[in-house]
Amino acid sequence: MGSPVPALRPVAPPDVSSSWLSAKKAIPTEITDRHYTMWRDSVETQCPVVDLRSVCAHRNVYELSIMAKERQGLLAEVSDCLRNSQLSILSAKIFSLPNDSVMDLFRIYDGRSVLEGDDDAAHVYGKVLEIVNRAYEASTATCLEEDNTKPSDVCVPNEFTPSEKPLSPRPAQQPSMRQTSGSSCREGVEESMQHAEQEHNSQAEERKNVNRDESKAAPSRAQTAPGKVQTSKATSTDVFQYSSRRASASKSRKIRREYSNLALYNVEAEAQDEGLRRSRDAELAHLRKGEVLYLYSPDSHHRYSYTFRISENLKNLEWDKGKSVDFKSCHGVVYGPKTGTFSVLDAAKRPDEDWLCFSLLVRKSRDAMTSMDFAASSDEQVTRWVCCLQYLCHKWQPERIPLLTRENCIFESGRMKVRHLAKHLGETVPAMLTRVAIEYYRNKESKQKETQRANASQLSAEQRRELLALRKELRHSLDRETILKNRLKDTQAAWEIDFVREVALGERIGKGAYSDIWKATWRASVVACKVLRAQDTSDKRVREFYEEVKLTSKFRHPNIVLFMAACPRPPHFCILTEFCFGGNVYSALRRVSWRRLDHRALVRIARDIARGLLYLHACNIVHRDVKSQNILLDRPVEEGTPVAKICDFGLSRELVCGADDDPDGGIMTNETGTYRWMAPEMIRHERYNEKVDVYSYGVTVWELFTCEFPFANFSPIQAAFAVADKGARPVALTEYGRANPIPLAWNALINWCWATRPADRPRLDQVVEALNRMEFQNPDILIPSVIPNNHVHQTTS
Repeated sequence: MGSPVPALRPVAPPDVSSSWLSAKKAIPTEITDRHYTMWRDSVETQCPVVDLRSVCAHRNVYELSIMAKERQGLLAEVSDCLRNSQLSILSAKIFSLPNDSVMDLFRIYDGRSVLEGDDDAAHVYGKVLEIVNRAYEASTATCLEEDNTKPSDVCVPNEFTPSEKPLSPRPAQQPSMRQTSGSSCREGVEESMQHAEQEHNSQAEERKNVNRDESKAAPSRAQTAPGKVQTSKATSTDVFQYSSRRASASKSRKIRREYSNLALYNVEAEAQDEGLRRSRDAELAHLRKGEVLYLYSPDSHHRYSYTFRISENLKNLEWDKGKSVDFKSCHGVVYGPKTGTFSVLDAAKRPDEDWLCFSLLVRKSRDAMTSMDFAASSDEQVTRWVCCLQYLCHKWQPERIPLLTRENCIFESGRMKVRHLAKHLGETVPAMLTRVAIEYYRNKESKQKETQRANASQLSAEQRRELLALRKELRHSLDRETILKNRLKDTQAAWEIDFVREVALGERIGKGAYSDIWKATWRASVVACKVLRAQDTSDKRVREFYEEVKLTSKFRHPNIVLFMAACPRPPHFCILTEFCFGGNVYSALRRVSWRRLDHRALVRIARDIARGLLYLHACNIVHRDVKSQNILLDRPVEEGTPVAKICDFGLSRELVCGADDDPDGGIMTNETGTYRWMAPEMIRHERYNEKVDVYSYGVTVWELFTCEFPFANFSPIQAAFAVADKGARPVALTEYGRANPIPLAWNALINWCWATRPADRPRLDQVVEALNRMEFQNPDILIPSVIPNNHVHQTTS
């Protein structure tokens, strides 16, 4: 287990309740009141907390929560441990919480019932606890070494404010595996904060006694040394409630490592399929015992009740002392009174409702088809029989007979009920639905008017005057909005074009995820035309297209591709920009002429990219997809040093808030861009600001020297995992990259740009200043006054 963790210097306990409340708006739905309690215990005790519990006992689904300070490498080790214990990982997510805390949340499927036994459950928990202890010891030792080099003391993070009355430390949350509903009740967070304070004093002594008793009874493999995680395993007899061990557990699925990190992939869809399969097996087991159904006679048109059951081998439908029909001769189920006896029997004479009737199609001979017409007694019974019979027919004839889900049955049942109600009222279905909708909105509007009148009657004379003045101002604002919209239309008319009449497409020069790039001619000028594909014109894509047009039409900078015109009308959504004859940097890097560029030429190209990004950041815009494919050259490299221009603003967004001295940065947290160039905070879905562009810029500059693809030996998911969890950076793999190491000054600049912490990365104006100093200097000589010394000794090749 390693040596005990050294004692940290005493720190005043922070007011964690107020910190949690301040971050409440950013709390994801997966975080519940239980996680709040774990977070509070981890902050106050400065120790990690591990919790394993069942969230869906009858489906063998469990949740593993690990709450501790930020550390690296834990996800991979825990994922390997769970996989080696024959547990399938449905999902794994990382959440950044206040006070520099990080929570790893695993959703686990126990397909082989590993966690049902006391010893096995305690063994799995003990192995996870050992991994967490080891990771926590390493990260704590690193922090202490850094603190010893600094004269300042440990201080409370900025987002916390010290409590006026210090809270007494509490022991870490005890790991419990009792069953829970699994719902993420956001309201429970506030309630738990009040409840925890009220019961803290009364439960502290009891929790200490429980810790003492459980630590004595816990197996030796899960014991921890003093000063480590203050948790102990609960026996699984109190927490895993099962009637019996599963005799035949489903085969555990093989989960690749990339499925279990950073929420990049999620296999909960497979868990849903597994849940549907188990639900269907339970229904088939019920139907093997038999249920009473009504069978209509094709001769007398009367119905007779029989007890129908499915054979044990799932091959036959049996009833009435030896009668049976083979599912191999069946051709599916028809829901509703549509075939056989139902088609000739008058609905008024039929005692059953339409949505309780169904037919099983049976082939008597090669050319003859008949049907068995049934009626059920309830909606649940008819849904159960229709789905199970259709499944058994599909099982023996999968190519000819499709599956039928419960959702399909419920939808069809609702349609029949609506038609029945409309017929009973003497109306058509559209007329009835229209009438009901009109009545609903009329009632809603009348209630709103009554509420407004009631509120107006309670106003004083002065309040009425204020209300009239407010209405007048509102009307004036609406008039001004109309004027601005008209001016916007006039401005838009200046760049809006007719695609069919004015644009002549040439050869295709590029292809994106949702669009194609063409070399085109517009008004006798050669332009680049970005055309949105017709099959990708969903509402989301169209909104993104309008956002890109809105941004690019405002840009005017020599290192930004010039916007010229656009067609915002379907079916030809397109954007016209200036045509850069040198292509993109990614393609130029693959040519021999690029390797002939000298130091000054590379400085000019890198400076052009930095100036373009600096202009975007000055406009409060974050590009979010900086890479060599999105940097264009105005001329081929063979014709001289080209001018670099930034393009493709489809993922660019306005930075709502955040500054260099703001610890929270911007408010954006979604994962956007290309994994190989993506900053670690963006991969981890943390808050980020314009410094993500600086990180991507550093990777792009690395490409200028190595002429390689970043992380070429990794898949995109593996590259993201390595960057976010291992702190990896691109390494030269080709013979050219290894034979031509990056000069010292460039190496320091690259390491400065792709620093792990956003606060350690430079601003773009600092990058431009450094490049200006480097242009006429020897690239193997460092400029310490511009680039910090702590980035010199790192290696990029």
